[in-house]
Amino acid sequence: MLLRLLCILQAFSFIGLGTQPPAADWGVMLSDSKQFISTAPLMMIWPGLSIMLVVFSLNMFGEGLNEALMPGGNKKRNNWEMENKMVQNYKK
Repeated sequence: MLLRLLCILQAFSFIGLGTQPPAADWGVMLSDSKQFISTAPLMMIWPGLSIMLVVFSLNMFGEGLNEALMPGGNKKRNNWEMENKMVQNYKK
């Protein structure tokens, strides 16, 4: 939920509906750097990479916390693994 909110806020800032330019925001930085993509590509790469790293690290943290709190795993994941094994056994 938090990651989805972060992505939505950055997308709104990118298209101009979120945080306004005096405030520092990765979406605003990406939007402002569009005009300099051919001369200074790092202006677009760093904010995009920052968004990607934050979303990835928070996702990994959430997965680790989920695994620590529920060692058996999710029922969905276990059902998928069982279905996958059934399909592999059927192919043999």
